[in-house]
Parts: sequence; C-alpha cells; structure tokens
Amino acid sequence: MNDNIIIRKANFSDELQVIELWKRNNLINKNPKNNWKMIWIDNPFYQENFPIGWVIESENKILGYIGNIPLIYHFNNKKIRAVAARGFVVDKKARNYSLKLVSYFFNQKNIDLFLITTSNESASNIYSKFGAQPLPLANYKSIFYWITNIKDVLKNILIKKLKIPKTLSNIITFFLYPFCFIILTFAEKYNYKNKKQWNGEIKFLSINDISEEFNDFWIKTKTNSNMLLADRSLEVLKWHYKNTESIRDNIKVISAYLNNKLVGYAFINIENLPNSNTFKRIRIIDLITIDNNISIVNTLILNIIEFAKTQNIHSVMLVGLPEHLKNQVLNTKPLIRKLKYMPFWFMSLKEKISSDLSHKENWYPVHYDGDSNL
Repeated sequence: MNDNIIIRKANFSDELQVIELWKRNNLINKNPKNNWKMIWIDNPFYQENFPIGWVIESENKILGYIGNIPLIYHFNNKKIRAVAARGFVVDKKARNYSLKLVSYFFNQKNIDLFLITTSNESASNIYSKFGAQPLPLANYKSIFYWITNIKDVLKNILIKKLKIPKTLSNIITFFLYPFCFIILTFAEKYNYKNKKQWNGEIKFLSINDISEEFNDFWIKTKTNSNMLLADRSLEVLKWHYKNTESIRDNIKVISAYLNNKLVGYAFINIENLPNSNTFKRIRIIDLITIDNNISIVNTLILNIIEFAKTQNIHSVMLVGLPEHLKNQVLNTKPLIRKLKYMPFWFMSLKEKISSDLSHKENWYPVHYDGDSNL
C-alpha cells in the first residue's frame, strides 16, 4: 500500500463514495437513497462537530469507513451516552489499516457505551481486540420466523435453493402443499387459543399516527424497567422511523390497548427478501410492552402474522427479545434459524456499566438497537 494513505473524520460529502465502497464489498444489494443528513443532522442527539465517522483515504479515494451514530440509552433510571458503529468496511488492499480505523471509534471521549449491532464474523475479531464483548444472550443468534404463504415459499425453496426446474417444482409443490397446509392449520388453531388469552384491543397505525400516548408509554416503561433500553420518546421514534428513508413508507405500527391505554406496540417493516423483488417479509423491528407482558407480546405477534397473510406477505421475522420473553414466544410455534456468529457487540469503559451489562437479564435487545434499522 502506498504512503499517501490517511485516516480522517468523515464528511457529509463522502456519502456517495462510501456507498460505492459498500457496493464494491457486496454490503448492499442496491444503491440506497441519500440518508446521512437524516441519520445525523435530524438526529435529536447529534451536536455540531460530532464525528459522523472516519474514513481511510488514498489519493482522494475512500478505501475504508466506519460510521458513528450518537444515541441515548436508559438504564436504571439513568441516561447512558452511547454511540453505534455503522457500515464498517475496508477494501482488501487497505485492510492493514482496519485496526487503526476502528481505534478512532473506540477511543472517543465522554461515551458511556459503544455498540455494534450489525457485525459479521471477521469484524467481530477486530472489535474484540478493543475489549468489545458479545451480547450475553446466546439466543439472540436464533432468528424466529413464521411462514405466511407456504405455497410460494415451497416453490421458492425448490427453485432458488435446490435448483429444481420450475415445472418439476410446481409438481412437487402440488403434492407437498396439502401436508404443509395441515401442519400450519393445527399451529393456527393453537395460536388462536393463545391469542384469546388477552382481551385488549389491537390497532394498526401509520408512523404519522403515533402521538403523545407513545411518550406516556415510554415514560412509564423506562421508569419501571431495570433493563438497558434505547430511548423511545416520541421525538426519537419519529426520527428513527420517518427519517429512515429507505424503509419509512413500509413501516406499520401495531399497538395494544387496555381500557383505552397504550400497553404495548410493535413496529414492523415490510421489505423484499434479499435478492428478490417478488418475495416479501415482515421484519419486526421493535416489540415492547408494559411490564414485559407475554400475553400482549404473543397477541401482537399473532396479529402481525394474520396481517401478513391478508397482504400476501410470505413470512414474518423476529430477532431479539429478552430470554424469558423469547422462550415464551416459542408458544406461537415459530421456525428457527441460527446464525453462526453473534452480530451484537458492546463495550464500556465504565466499570459499573460493563459489569452490569455482562448479565443477560439487563438486556432488551431488538432490531431497534444501534444501527440495525438505520
């Protein structure tokens, strides 16, 4: 590598070059719309001169990047100043500089908590050198999903995964579908009984419909919780979802009410499956209730599954939740896919925070955390 290489703070003018860097390294499937302004300038926690990230540069070409998103978390009724890494990537010819690039992220002053929520296996090896630890919840690697259009999913598996010709796939699907349908029907009957255990009201909202009741819910939730929670105030929710330009038009809010009071909600994103323009899934970004009520959690999930079926969506996916809730969600009969690596890492130089977060019972991890949805 030549001697002209430098590492500097990222600028907003670097955005298009970073997108090209991502594309060169197969990190995105399509060219996203510009959203750096939305992630940082519109961010309620962004302050002037805050570093939005760092780049490796040689002869005016960007060869590496790590983003830096300011966030606020709440833990035991205290504010936690956090930053989330975003989009870390380095071209192969500059990877000798990867450690130095990442050091700028971890060497920031006046930060309580460093988060990496979209790591891959090789990046995790780098983060661990700076003292970052994997999320102490092994079942975060277990992705729950529910099939909501079994016939099309069967065809997709046969054609795309098993490389079976379309005509033969149609014949196989014809014979397999009745058996799969019977199994899913039994699961649905069980889920219907499960759903009837909670007698509240469910409403479907758009992001524009959320109002002050979400602030009231957040104040009560953070006050009563002893878990680490990302800020979910109304202002932050609107920034997080409305300003995520690539997905905001596909965001829905499923809210649960008891005696006309908001007692839980889920934010979902309707998206195309990777490398597909025809298969759609629902990704559950956030799912939270008053007092971690499992009946409300399962009711929200079952209503999302029903919604997916009415919209001809092929599957529903859930990542995260505390261990005790996730174990109870098994009652809704999800399928499970396990990741080979842990995508969620953290580090704190504050001894008390680091010690507390080494215990799994202090975490409420979902796709709302860090940069998973930004």
